[in-house]
Formats: sequence, C-alpha cells, structure tokens
Amino acid sequence: MDVEDYYHLLDTPYADPATWAAIEGRTHVGMGRIRAIADRLGIRATLFVLGAEARRHPALVRSLAADGHEIASHGMWHRRVTGLSPAQFREELAESRAVLEDLAGQAVVGFRAPGYSLTPATPWAFEILAELGFLYDSSLLPVAVRDGGWPGTPGGPHLRGGVVELPLAASTLAGVTIAWGAGARLRVTPPWLVRAMWRRLHRRGLPAVVLVHPRELDDARPSLPGLTVRRRLASTVGVRSYPKRLAGLLEGFRFQTCRAIAEDWLRRDGAPSRPAS
Repeated sequence: MDVEDYYHLLDTPYADPATWAAIEGRTHVGMGRIRAIADRLGIRATLFVLGAEARRHPALVRSLAADGHEIASHGMWHRRVTGLSPAQFREELAESRAVLEDLAGQAVVGFRAPGYSLTPATPWAFEILAELGFLYDSSLLPVAVRDGGWPGTPGGPHLRGGVVELPLAASTLAGVTIAWGAGARLRVTPPWLVRAMWRRLHRRGLPAVVLVHPRELDDARPSLPGLTVRRRLASTVGVRSYPKRLAGLLEGFRFQTCRAIAEDWLRRDGAPSRPAS
C-alpha cells in the first residue's frame, strides 16, 4: 500500500503541502479496512509511507510496524521525482527514511515514487537509492501515464543501478501492455480476469506486485472542491464495493513483503548481495 491520505493527489490544488494542515485526515479509515482484510488472510504487506503522513500520524506507523508489516518510503512530500533535482531527491529520501525508521524501529530498505515518476528521464535515481543503501525500488509501471511510467520495463524483478526493481503487475495481450496491479483498473476489471493475469505471471515464476491506497477503501471521504471530472471519476469509481472485491481478489494467493521478494530473487538468481542498510 501507498500510505497517504485522500487529498494527496498530484496535479491538483492539493499537491501543495501548505494546504494539508487545514484538511482533516482520514488515512485511518482505509487502513483499518485493509488491515482487517490482511489479518483475516494472514498477509503481511509492504507499506510505502509518505514521510509527512508519518509525522502527522506517528502512532499509526508504530502500530503497523508492530503488526509485522514492512515499512518503506514513499518520499517525504509526495512530489514527482521528475520534478526534483538529484540533490533534492537524495534529501527527500534521507529525511523520509529517518522519520520512518525512528517510528517503526526497523530498517527502511524500499522506495516507491509518487505517480510512477521514476522514468527514462531519471536514471540517476537508482544510483542514489543504491548510494543510500536501499535494497529495492517498486516504482516502475510498464505503461505510460501522465508524467510517469516506463514502457518496456521487464515484467519481473531485475537489477537497476544497484537496486532490485519490483515493477507493478502488468501483462501484454495482443501487443498491448495492461497494468493489472493498481488503481481504477484493479477496481473495475472483472475479478476473474485480474486473477487470471496474476496467475499468468506466477506461471512464469514472477510475482504480481499489487498496489492499493487507503482512500480506495473509504467511500465516505469528503468531496474535494476543484478536481477535474476525470480526476474525480478516477479516484471514486468502484470504491463503494472495493473492500469486498479486494478481499475476494486476494484470497487464494500467497503474499510476501517486497523486501522478502527482493531478497528471495537475489538468492535465487545468484546476483551479488549487499547489506540492506
């Protein structure tokens, strides 16, 4: 999960952190529902926590870590990496990790960029992740989206710039690559088809990396003024039925944290390992 609140939306008036203090947070609503699903199914997830959100809700981060979930970084201020200089990216990574490790009491070795914003324009980001001791990244979306995505990304774990990359689940059908692991597509595609695509990845020996946001499990969140119709639809379609749908999608699969997947891949493929932190 990307642990951020319902107003942490790129390309909206709410992308400015100066607006956040005036909005009542609701992360706990969606997190409560996903935690109930995870507990029932025996899942321990990787939680890419926004640094600013961790500072606002420190008890939540402590509780999630105490439950056995992996805590990873989603950056500090929910800014696209494509809008940062290498120095700014390094600073955000270091700050967010310090905040998260202090609260969680565990090493933070994973990262996911807001908006799938590790792209062909930011190859230097992987070198910085490696320099700071990160084990893996899970930012790459194999299809192009607004200001993000990396078409042509391999469909499974691989090394980039010294870190293991765990791309979001996607499959190619009739020459078209479709991302099955996140967002509105995961909320509205027929469950049998999503599960079939995940199994197809598994038959190839690849993990299906699945992404959920707390806001997607909170159908009572307030409406945000000023959103475009497209943005409003993308963030609300399928939300009302999503808790039940998600629980059904996840049943019957075995899940690991991203850290465990990265470490298993390194051992299995014989890639040179290094300290995670």
